[in-house]
Amino acid sequence: MQFTPHLKHWILSPKFEQKKFNLSKFYNDGFCNDAYNNLHELAVYWFKNLAPQQRLYALDWQHTCYSFNPNLPFEKDEFDEWYVSVFANGDYIFFLTEDFKNGLFCDGINLTISLFGKELLALCQAKTPVMFVDTEVAQ
Repeated sequence: MQFTPHLKHWILSPKFEQKKFNLSKFYNDGFCNDAYNNLHELAVYWFKNLAPQQRLYALDWQHTCYSFNPNLPFEKDEFDEWYVSVFANGDYIFFLTEDFKNGLFCDGINLTISLFGKELLALCQAKTPVMFVDTEVAQ
């Protein structure tokens, strides 16, 4: 996998199938708490199904990173938010399986989320977040 920050297009170049979604309409005045919660609820569902017996990595560009068990409650900050959010706020964030074959890349600069890996894409197709409807970016 190649990661090249601060580019406009396709910052992440995994060797696996991927889909990218433009979430720019959900930032600032377009923020929708229900869509935000839906994204996080489905991310938990994906994580639990991707790694039922494994830990996942949560990597926040130039911040504290950690591994976590998706089957345990997620640690939250004083605002009741995940320490590393799927809805990026100006940073680059990765959620990765231990084998690096599936993951999410949340780009808080270009306001996109990319999913990669056969298993994760199948889970997303089965349960798609509201934010992903009509927001897929052509490759």
